Amino acid sequence: IANTWSADAAANVLFSPDLDRPLPQDLPAPAPTAAHSGREDLLAHLGALRDALGAWPDDGTPTDASQLAKAIEALLARVQTEPLRRMLWVASSIASALRDGALTANRSMRQAFAGVAREARQTLIDDNFAFSAPRAEAVDEPTRQLLYHVAHSDSSHPALDSLRETFELAAQLPT
Repeated sequence: IANTWSADAAANVLFSPDLDRPLPQDLPAPAPTAAHSGREDLLAHLGALRDALGAWPDDGTPTDASQLAKAIEALLARVQTEPLRRMLWVASSIASALRDGALTANRSMRQAFAGVAREARQTLIDDNFAFSAPRAEAVDEPTRQLLYHVAHSDSSHPALDSLRETFELAAQLPT
């Protein structure tokens, strides 16, 4: 099995940014109504995210990156716990770069976004942990996978630059 791994996959396994770094100060706080967001509200935004991912071909670009960005931003505005906010902020930033044409999508990026949707649903709905501590290790993996794409991209975009700075991604690249 080890022989079938690509060099890129092996590098991804070794990629380990510090996910405990604080979120940026300029990240808007959750909406005042976030603590009262109902299950139906969360399900609607998770459904919009699912629909955006469903319209994203496995080996292509998102059909509607605006819908992807909007769905993730709506979830981010309703979440208070930091590990889940971190994952959604990273996903929102990358979705914004995709929407603006600053980043090229591929199969592994789509899979990372699918991981974001899965963990958001698991944490917010299935585990009913919307406003307490989520399973940090579960949300860390999609976050790490998305950051890997940013670290290995030389695309310039304010959202990508903010991720690079926040997580010191330049230090993660091989020298």
